[in-house]
Amino acid sequence: MKVENHKINRILKALNNKLRREILLLLSTYGRLRYSEIMHKLNLSPESDSGWFAYHIKTLMDADLIKRGNGSYYLSRIGKKAVLLMEEIGKPEESISIKLFEGLARMTIVDEIKATWALLTFLFGVLFIGFYAEYASENLIFCLLGILSLIVSIVLYVSLAVSLKSIYCLPIFFNLYWIFMRPRRSKEISTIILSGCLSIFLFLRPLKLNDFNLNLILSAFFFMVSILLSVLLLRAKKTVV
Repeated sequence: MKVENHKINRILKALNNKLRREILLLLSTYGRLRYSEIMHKLNLSPESDSGWFAYHIKTLMDADLIKRGNGSYYLSRIGKKAVLLMEEIGKPEESISIKLFEGLARMTIVDEIKATWALLTFLFGVLFIGFYAEYASENLIFCLLGILSLIVSIVLYVSLAVSLKSIYCLPIFFNLYWIFMRPRRSKEISTIILSGCLSIFLFLRPLKLNDFNLNLILSAFFFMVSILLSVLLLRAKKTVV
């Protein structure tokens, strides 16, 4: 915890300067810039301001907000988040993006599991119905499974909106971007989604009859992996914040 506090203090110190914030915004706009290019865009003199400017660059690098490679500087993962935070702070409190971040900040492990399975069941529903329409139109079970999966998905999304007290969060859960905004459990959540997608792919892909049982077993295996990881995360909710 002390290490995390020290890291946070360095980041806050680095952000507590207008010039350093401008450097971050420049790198966010242009992607990569050389030392001289940053100075030029900030209207700084290489002769009189170089030493002073070097101090600010070093402060940003020590805080792990920027990195250097191939002779140019660019934002680190933390630096990108810092720029995003600065942009959000500058927006009105009533803006949708502010409400979105407020909702995400309230997410618990239970909410993350809901969002994960809401996406998976939505994918299951769409793929089951699509498979029924294309390959198995005489077998209603795929259509029924698809409808059931979509109903479960809707229930989970509604429950998530109630839990986060915001409907503005829902659109972001239809893609995977939100996972990377929750870095502590991004690997586990990504694994759950990947296992679920592998399960549905193995279950629905066109198969030869003599291979069908093997693919069903593999599909069931990946599905159980998704469930097991979800259960393990839920069991850890008392110890992981």
